[in-house]
Amino acid sequence: ENLEKIVEERTKELKKSQKFLQEKGEELQTMLDSSPAMIFYKDKENRFVRVNKSFANVIGMPINSIIGKADYEIFPGKTEQQINDELDIIKTGKLKLDISEYIETPKGRIWIQVDKIPYNDTDGNIIGIIGFALDVTERKKAEEEKRKLEEQLFQAQKMESIGRLAGGIAHDFNNLLASIIGYAELLKIEFEGSDTKEKKAIDAILKGSESAANLVRQLLGFARKGKFKPVIFNINDAIKDTIKVCEKIFEKNIKVRYELDEKIKNIEGDKNQLEQVFTNLVINAKDSMPKGGELIFKTRNVYLSEKYVSKHIDFKSGNYVKISVTDTGSGMSKEVMENIFEPFFTTKGEGEGTGLGLATVYGIIKNHNGHINCNSELGLGTTFTVFLPVAEGEIVEEKIDTSIIKGEETILVIDDEEGVRDITKEQLETLGYKVLVASSGIEGLDIYKKDMDKIDLILLEMIMPKMTCKETLDALREIKANVKVVLMSGFSQDNKFAEILQKGIMEFLQKPFLLSELSKIVFKSLKK
Repeated sequence: ENLEKIVEERTKELKKSQKFLQEKGEELQTMLDSSPAMIFYKDKENRFVRVNKSFANVIGMPINSIIGKADYEIFPGKTEQQINDELDIIKTGKLKLDISEYIETPKGRIWIQVDKIPYNDTDGNIIGIIGFALDVTERKKAEEEKRKLEEQLFQAQKMESIGRLAGGIAHDFNNLLASIIGYAELLKIEFEGSDTKEKKAIDAILKGSESAANLVRQLLGFARKGKFKPVIFNINDAIKDTIKVCEKIFEKNIKVRYELDEKIKNIEGDKNQLEQVFTNLVINAKDSMPKGGELIFKTRNVYLSEKYVSKHIDFKSGNYVKISVTDTGSGMSKEVMENIFEPFFTTKGEGEGTGLGLATVYGIIKNHNGHINCNSELGLGTTFTVFLPVAEGEIVEEKIDTSIIKGEETILVIDDEEGVRDITKEQLETLGYKVLVASSGIEGLDIYKKDMDKIDLILLEMIMPKMTCKETLDALREIKANVKVVLMSGFSQDNKFAEILQKGIMEFLQKPFLLSELSKIVFKSLKK
């Protein structure tokens, strides 16, 4: 009887203890579930002993399906590094805090920021791991979006120098080429069918001019991402052409000096890309001389011997053109010089440069089988030296489509460039058209008001002083709503002109243009 009483009392105590432990366990679970953080306990075998609701909700599994499962059964995609980190905690007892890792769950990949600490028993033995984690998937997505935006910003800044200079190149170079190509084509008509030196010279002019025009189109359309199109040219001319454009961004206190070899040998390469090399070097030199200074260009022919190239990586012996660009600016330290050709390395302030300029220079020179090096000292200026192989052979000429369509209508040409006006007039007259010319929008409107019944089509330059293209167009529309207009420009079509191009414009004529292109666009516009 005493034994039965003892057992009964003991059973009551055990039930009471079990109830107490159950209540405490439920109380603990309630506290854990109230936390927004993901909380988990794991044993030494990486099996889950307890998890809270946040943990279960984030990974998309019920708590009962998680308890007792091994880590790899729930997260089969867990990396070896992640597993080793947890084994290291159990082995060493060292905490691992603020770990960023991802887990593959039924809901997909989730990024968490987690603290992992050793789980000790009452005797101080490590029996598992306790983890506290936050779901940072959305934050990771936001960081990724930010990274993409930063890349776009870097891209925009990288193109900045081209954007600033493209206008000058397009306006000056394309208008010049328009006259050259136009007059050469008119001369070609005079020598059509002959095999004279004059005819060959004209063909050479047309070929060279068209190659140059294509290079400018690449610059405007692809911003140095155009295809590599090699031409044989004189490096002295490329340097001078670059300076003509860059002088527009120079301060008046910077003097340019040339020491160019008049007998310099030709090189073969993408003239557009190599002019970009000099442009970047000039911009860097300008930035290093805020108080003014001197910029010196030197060229000479050199032969690099086997002995010389053996001391330089990737050099090959042979004939080269050597170009040096020297400034009297602030110079660079040895530490800076060691990194100048690395992408994204820059000594400029935030937002002032991406560090891609000299990396681009290095890439272009290497792409031309050339070499570049730099010498500089703080306070003593900087010299960049470029070696480019001398050209061998000639570029095979391509046939130019000279088929033309003639007409007899009257056309008004409005362009502020006298040379372009004159050659366009002669080209149109050669095609059989009657031509009127105006040097500005104001003059063009006066002519159109007087002869609107005779004028069948207007060729209008997009970039003009005094009265803008848009203002001229609007005024022409007021005179005659269905006036036929073809826009001309040395610039490529872009968003800036999208509104103008959508105002019922017949066609867009990219300068410089061939006689065949002009004839086809004029004919097409007149027939609309």
